[in-house]
Order: sequence, then structure tokens, then C-alpha cells
Amino acid sequence: MSWTAHNLMSRFLIARLGTPEQQAALLPAMATGALVTAVAISEPDAGAHPKLLRTTARRDGGDYVIDGTKQWVTNGTTAGIYVVLAITGEQDGRKAFSALLVPRDAPGLRVEPMTEFTALHSSPHARLHLDGCRVPHAALLGAEGEGFETIGRPLREVEDAINLGALSGGLQALLRRLARGARGDDAELVDTLGGLQAQVDGMAALAQAVAVALDAGTRGEPLHRLTLAGRAWARQFQSQVEWVRKGKGLQEDATLGRWTQDLDVIVNLSRRIDQGRLHRMGEALINEVS
Repeated sequence: MSWTAHNLMSRFLIARLGTPEQQAALLPAMATGALVTAVAISEPDAGAHPKLLRTTARRDGGDYVIDGTKQWVTNGTTAGIYVVLAITGEQDGRKAFSALLVPRDAPGLRVEPMTEFTALHSSPHARLHLDGCRVPHAALLGAEGEGFETIGRPLREVEDAINLGALSGGLQALLRRLARGARGDDAELVDTLGGLQAQVDGMAALAQAVAVALDAGTRGEPLHRLTLAGRAWARQFQSQVEWVRKGKGLQEDATLGRWTQDLDVIVNLSRRIDQGRLHRMGEALINEVS
């Protein structure tokens, strides 16, 4: 996931929105891995909801001065530069956000590991404290005031699609680990494992199809339905794995437990949004057949 997030930031943010100067300064080092980039949108008690975000960036001469706290920053402890989403104004009564490139050594920036987050240890998360953090106007990524429209909202959509690949691989690893403790003379268990393997194969095919659709420019509802199906599939898969673990009395496996926890985090990133979409789809189905 760290590798995927790094490539997503490189392509979706810097290569898509960066000025020629920003691309020349950042992309070569990002391509070799010498420089890791992380995006900072979510905040304490706010998540990534635009109405609740509070981090601000005000103009001061030729600089922006940023104040606020960001957290759940993937690759936050290893990044050398951050894409920080901050409020830079107001348009028609709504917050206007801008994205700013903030180097790790920027004055006023403090990076703190999120030690209380006990999942995804191999993909380190951090909290950023920005206290009068100063960056030049040239740090602006994309157009001023359009950060949420060009980064915040579409990034969630693209991340959801790409994360199906992580889910697919994670579920396969989980199943292989589970099968290590199985007995070949338990026909019910063998059949269940075969069914789970078929689901994993289907999930891998779906993840590939979503990636192809994403590259072809598919966005909005058609993409949402595919990613929603993938996450719903993964949740069902995990409940079946839990049934096998408990129902068949397999030996406790700490590694399996950690992997299950990691997958829970990935699959539930958009759970509240998913529930709303599923409800609307259910209502539409009922109305269609009534």
C-alpha cells in the first residue's frame, strides 16, 4: 500500500497538476524512490469532510502561512514532501481549498508518528502539526481555491478503485494462511476453502477490470458501483473466513489476526459512504419492480 500510495501521489497529483518546474524538481526523485510524497487531507474529529476541515493557509507577502493539524497521513513518517489541503478563502459561503507542497523541513512543520494506530504497520501513518508553517507561493499545486474539486473529491474515487488491488492480494494471502491449518479429510472445510478461492479469483478479475476502466477514463457512478461491489465482496469474504476460524476450531494464528485487522481497515475506509449508496440502490430496485 505504501508503494501504491507513492505512485498514486506521483501520477495523480504531481504529474497531473504540477507546474513544469514542480515536475522537474520532484518527479525524477520520486521515480527513483529517493523522495516519497504523502497527501494530508484528513483531520482530527473531521475525517476528510470538507465542511469540518479547519486547517488554513493565509497569504503573507509572497508566502502562504499554514495553521492546523492533519492526521492519518499514509507514508507520513517516511515522506520528504507533503501535499497539504488547506482553506485559502471562501466562495459563495463555502470554504475554498488549495493544495500546497510542504517540504518536511519547512519551518513550523512537526511530524508525529501515529503510534495509537495499530494496523497497517508496514504502511506508516503520521500526524502533521502545522504552526505558522511557511511555504512560498510557488508551492501551490494546481489552481488556488480548487483543491477539493481537483484533489480531495476525485482522489477518494481513484483510491477506492486502486485499493481493490490491495484487497485482492490481501484476501489471497489471508486464504493461503488460513489453509495452512486445515485438514484435508474435512470435506466441508475443503469445499468452503474452494469456494473462497473462487471468490478471490473473481475479486482479482474485478480489480483488474476496475484498473482498466480507470485508465480508460471511467469516473462517477459506473466506477462507484464496481468499487462498491468489490468492498462488499471483501466484507462477505472476511465474515466467511471468520466462520471457518471459529467453526472449525483452527489454531489461533497471530499473523492471521493482524492481516485480518489490516484488511478490515482497508475495506471499511468508505463504509459510511458505501452504506448510503447501498441504501439508495436498494430503494431504486424496490421502486423499479413495484
